[in-house]
Amino acid sequence: MRKIFLIVGAAFVALCPAATAWAGTLETSWTQADASFKAVPLSSLSFKPARYVGVSAQLALNGSGFISRPPGYVTITLRGQTDIQDSSGRIRSGFLSVSENAYVYVSGGMVSHWVRLNTYVSFYQDGRHVGSAWVSGNIPVSGYLSGNWLSLSGSGALSGNLSISD
Repeated sequence: MRKIFLIVGAAFVALCPAATAWAGTLETSWTQADASFKAVPLSSLSFKPARYVGVSAQLALNGSGFISRPPGYVTITLRGQTDIQDSSGRIRSGFLSVSENAYVYVSGGMVSHWVRLNTYVSFYQDGRHVGSAWVSGNIPVSGYLSGNWLSLSGSGALSGNLSISD
């Protein structure tokens, strides 16, 4: 890029003698810019390597819904609460409330379904935010049709990996 400016500047000077001062100023500016740029040695930079911490929790879900005429589909909102943490218990998500809709086909008395959860969670250590991570899991739920009401419940594991730079 600098060479292009110098070539254009040289052509401009050749065509217009009054531009000689401008070309000299351009060359001086480039020289000053090059001199002002100082490379920083890598040894003076401080990088903090990230460490990965596995986080997990058990989550119990339950909910119920009304189905007007079985067989058919029903949407049931399943809810649960948990506290996701690392194996030491020092890094925690705090209270996490989960609400997930399950669209379930009901044909007989018993119903089973898998609920896939994927949620973004913030984590804290000693009251200080240390990062956020995606936490996911497949939770099996099942239940029985009683009259026109279907109640589902189940529990499963949530897990994820949290990147922390101390």
